[in-house]
Amino acid sequence: MEKESAPYQEREKPVDLVYTDWKWMKYSDYYWEETYSPRPQNRNNEDIDAFGPFLVRTPESIIGFTHPLHTESTSREDSPVIFSFAHSQKTKEAYLEFACKHGHLGSRVPLFSSIDSKNAIWGESFLFWRRQQWLLKNALRLWDWIKFNDVKNLARVINWVERDNYKIVKYQLGSPKEIDIFTSGRNHWSGYQYIIGSSYLMPFWDDEKKEHHILHGEMYIGYQKDCIPGDLKIPAIRLLQEIINTQTAEFRTSIVLYWDEQRNCYTQRLIPSSLLAAMWYQLSQYVSGERQIKQCIICHQWVDVTNVKGKESWTKHRECANWDRVTKLRKLPIVKVMQKQGKSVEQIATDINVEPRHIERWLENEIRKEHK
Repeated sequence: MEKESAPYQEREKPVDLVYTDWKWMKYSDYYWEETYSPRPQNRNNEDIDAFGPFLVRTPESIIGFTHPLHTESTSREDSPVIFSFAHSQKTKEAYLEFACKHGHLGSRVPLFSSIDSKNAIWGESFLFWRRQQWLLKNALRLWDWIKFNDVKNLARVINWVERDNYKIVKYQLGSPKEIDIFTSGRNHWSGYQYIIGSSYLMPFWDDEKKEHHILHGEMYIGYQKDCIPGDLKIPAIRLLQEIINTQTAEFRTSIVLYWDEQRNCYTQRLIPSSLLAAMWYQLSQYVSGERQIKQCIICHQWVDVTNVKGKESWTKHRECANWDRVTKLRKLPIVKVMQKQGKSVEQIATDINVEPRHIERWLENEIRKEHK
């Protein structure tokens, strides 16, 4: 007679019911397609994803897989995918490199040529990539301003105004430069927009004809004891919440029940619907504190240290720490001599072939030691 498996509660080791072990499909080769486009009826001024070029894969591409939610190593090659994307260059070359490593974002449209109107290829527009990168980067930027209570930048975003005897919040999110251009009125609006909750993401051009974006709108915050008119943090938190909730609703992550053969029980798995869904889910985890992500002070690469031993004190990769220790030992004495000679940090950096930020950090550490 076959022995029955032990109930879940009697097992020696508890079963972790939630997994994020998710493989995302990618291909070996992508390129930017200029000639194919969506069907004519899909093209209108408000649909910015209807304009090329489009990122598509070559017919000869070899299928592969990536694990965008598994970035718990402190290796320099394992930067969380959301930070890799948000902080990459806004160029076709950079997006192509990202796609070849991680795959498309996951919101492709069928494209047709003027010659063959029946056979479609699937692609994502450059404008779609640029818009999603802008959103992720500025959501991360807003969270940093909230987290570190950056009053100067929060005051650029949040503005309290009076309307019909009520205090409401008007907001505009973007880089400090974009916000300054937007509030100065020195801008030229485009005809298309993208709605995020009650907000509008709109592109505009400055006097030099360079394109920028701004997310703007307004919200009513009822009088409550933890938020009074003039408060910056609560409205900023509400805005960040609206952005993340809108995007995670559009690019969903679902809970899937499946039978685990190895553990002989049902369990759950979190499955993002696309790579973009995985990135917005990662951002939600980062903001909520479920994932702890830090930036190496040497190479500035982002690392998921959630399951790393000593994560509270982690500041740099092991290989970066070795480079820093050896280089500082060899070159700091030279730096001190050159500083006494009156040379600037930039001049010293050029002479010894080390970035200025490392020299400044070494000197600041030396000053701290002297004051102890």
